[in-house]
Amino acid sequence: MNKTSNSLNYTSFFLGKTPFSLTTEKNVLTDKIYQIQKYENVKQICGGEFSIMCSTYENELYYYEKNVCQTGKKIVLPKQHVIKKIAHGYDIGLILTESGSVYSIGTYNNDGQLPFKDPDSIEAAKIYLISWFVENKITIQDIACGSMNNIYLSCDNIVFANGYNTNLQLCCTTNPNAPYPCKIAVGATRIFCSPHTLHYFYTTLDNKLMVVGNNENGQCGLGNKDKIHKPAQVPDIEAGEVENICSVTNLTTVLLRNGKLLVCARKKMFPEDKTDSYRFRSVPSLEKFFFISVASGTNFTVALTEQNQVYTFGSSSFCNHTQNVVSPKKIESSILTKSLRYDLNTSLSACFFYPKLDMGVSSNSDFLILYETGKFSDYSIKNIKVHKSFLECRLGQRPIKEIEQILENYTEKEINIFLKWVYSSAIENYALIVEICKKLKIEQLYKANFNQDLFALYKDDDSKNFDLIVNEDQDEDEENEEGNYEEIPVHKYVLYARSGLFRDMFDTIDENSTSVTDYSGKTVESLEILIKYFYTANIELTADDDPQLIIEELIDAKEYYQLNKLSNINYLLNNLKKQFNIN
Repeated sequence: MNKTSNSLNYTSFFLGKTPFSLTTEKNVLTDKIYQIQKYENVKQICGGEFSIMCSTYENELYYYEKNVCQTGKKIVLPKQHVIKKIAHGYDIGLILTESGSVYSIGTYNNDGQLPFKDPDSIEAAKIYLISWFVENKITIQDIACGSMNNIYLSCDNIVFANGYNTNLQLCCTTNPNAPYPCKIAVGATRIFCSPHTLHYFYTTLDNKLMVVGNNENGQCGLGNKDKIHKPAQVPDIEAGEVENICSVTNLTTVLLRNGKLLVCARKKMFPEDKTDSYRFRSVPSLEKFFFISVASGTNFTVALTEQNQVYTFGSSSFCNHTQNVVSPKKIESSILTKSLRYDLNTSLSACFFYPKLDMGVSSNSDFLILYETGKFSDYSIKNIKVHKSFLECRLGQRPIKEIEQILENYTEKEINIFLKWVYSSAIENYALIVEICKKLKIEQLYKANFNQDLFALYKDDDSKNFDLIVNEDQDEDEENEEGNYEEIPVHKYVLYARSGLFRDMFDTIDENSTSVTDYSGKTVESLEILIKYFYTANIELTADDDPQLIIEELIDAKEYYQLNKLSNINYLLNNLKKQFNIN
């Protein structure tokens, strides 16, 4: 965790005030964004009242707790478990493993959040298996934490919750505190809950958005402030439209897949609105932006645009944010990452940011073009051309024959809709995609990670069927000297999808060719980094790289290979220039 690195790929930031000794500036009151500490391979970070959790791509878990382990304690999971997701509420954290087991961390139990027979025996900074799910043979696919509730989604699409129940948000019991999980709903596909709220949302197989819990500020979008004692459907929003939902005590924000934001809040946050309807509506001053992520602190919400602009609305006594929704404030920062995450330190108005591997590489429309042209396809399903290795990688490493057998039961139109989602994440028929994914045993449709899958494809050397031949000293009019070249293996269709130059080139040369010579004059090291970027949407430099040379060559290569449509390439290169002080 405390390794040094020349790369700015994985960095955490905070907004607001922090009590943790993670920065040289203690008890900062500010509306600026500061770097806490530089780490390698951060996968997730989330926080609560007095603690922070951080997981890495090496399956390591680190835990910070005020007065317990302020410098970060490494938490060891049983060897057979791989961390899938971490979540944090007001006091309690959860860890979900790839096998579907759930662990808790934290000791606060005044509201029954810890599902154990003897919660007083729980020690700080240790993880404990929630055995209730094991005993009842329930496998969990997703987790979320509220202020005093833990929410779970099983692989059978059942929502469970435990903890605080004063508002009867647990539905099936009238006990004020319910430590053991209660069955809330069936037929669910996703769950949404924020660390400082007493209400939560979930989506259903029949394309509905449902809400449960506290509604005293009318923040649930139902058009009233009535208590919700059982799941209620949110009007005017379909599940397939929703990208993410985050909430504060009196405000809920929905990010739609079309990049628009909808908000619902108490009346005084809309000073010009006389209707007092308590329904979701857009923010006029933000309608011109395309948003890619949202996050919430205790009382305010932040939203990230595709152009790396951050806007905030709501209220915060720490950061002097505006108290109404119609006048969002833009946060200026030169060190913002491309990716904004909704994992936060809630009670202290602190937000944590980290770059995700799957954010920012255009809209994946490149691969939709690849699918629609059928270029370099090597397999057919009902006469529809597909790319075998790409399909297997995107669909949980399922063998192509198994995929074909399942799709055989669908019409050509239905298969086309599903494959468009596979190639681009575009959703035309929510229910159909969910149905096919269930048959393919893909547990988390909307947690599917496009560029994470492509990273696995990048590492699959056996399926690479093409070589980019590099001769650093050769130009296009010179003959290649025997032995004076290197080969970079790659998937031919990835080059076609990502680069305008290769699209033009491959449309004119023999389709069966297995190699092409690079005439850009760039070093092998630069081209290897560029090829990896095609897969991962990330640029990484090692200690052995010459940053001045690599960055200059990548800037030239961006134009040479016609990469301007890959929207985060400029952002990544600008960050590297700042990191290494290169003009």
